[in-house]
Amino acid sequence: MRRLLAEPRCAFAASDFAGNPRAPWRTATAEVVRGPQLRVIRRLLRAKYGNRFRLFVLVTILGRALGHGRGIGLVLTPDPEFP
Repeated sequence: MRRLLAEPRCAFAASDFAGNPRAPWRTATAEVVRGPQLRVIRRLLRAKYGNRFRLFVLVTILGRALGHGRGIGLVLTPDPEFP
């Protein structure tokens, strides 16, 4: 998170549920989300992905218990594409 707060530029690609990229990489600006805004986003993700999102949350809770740090919320704003 410190790295993103210092330099919000990042790259991302559309991926399958396992994290395998399925589209070209794009550049974006990342914003760390906390508090009430993060709760709204989680509610929307639960509505869209159902049990898959619940499984993801369970895995992140287990990761925290094993000492892998806390999860964070990110909003990515893609850079405009040029022709």
